[in-house]
Amino acid sequence: MPGIIRLNSFLSRCGICSRRQADKYISEGRVKVNNIVVTVLGTKIETDNDIIEFDGKKINIPRENSYFILNKPAGVVTTLYDPQERKTIRSYTEEIGIRLFPMGRLDYDSEGLIILTDDGELSHRIQHPRYGIEKVYVLETDNVLNQKELSKIRKGIMLDDGLMKVLSIRINSKSARGASYRITIAEGRKRVLRRLFDKIG
Repeated sequence: MPGIIRLNSFLSRCGICSRRQADKYISEGRVKVNNIVVTVLGTKIETDNDIIEFDGKKINIPRENSYFILNKPAGVVTTLYDPQERKTIRSYTEEIGIRLFPMGRLDYDSEGLIILTDDGELSHRIQHPRYGIEKVYVLETDNVLNQKELSKIRKGIMLDDGLMKVLSIRINSKSARGASYRITIAEGRKRVLRRLFDKIG
């Protein structure tokens, strides 16, 4: 990535963090350009000439990014560190020797595919709502939803942090034990589907 780019974008492309998190690190004075602490957001750098440091360590431009798909089991936290000392996805990546972070998250009790990468720019594009990247979930319930409940979900349900609307919801299968639904959304609020279905009851 030769040329002049914003400092937060540089940190993101080098796999340090997302651009939003980079702005936070810059504001905290954790980033240096040519041995000078930079705290001004929007600062631009010359990747060919400037020396960038984060937490006292020089950042080298990676030649290529890494991408892994993890089939996350239930009982694992989708973070690199958990203050409650529960198992995290880091336990699956330590031997790789690359600092990887998850694109999005799955709840502790959820399981499914999640992408791990050091590509902060791609991670930002996939996770930010304005890009409208669709995410597909399969959700199992103890009861079969009736048409009235399905209609409510399709129209949108007000949660504590705003209106939640799915792009689509359809039944996969049903049995005496409940049903399975395929749900497509374009946002990533915390535990949003669990909270939506809790609202339905």
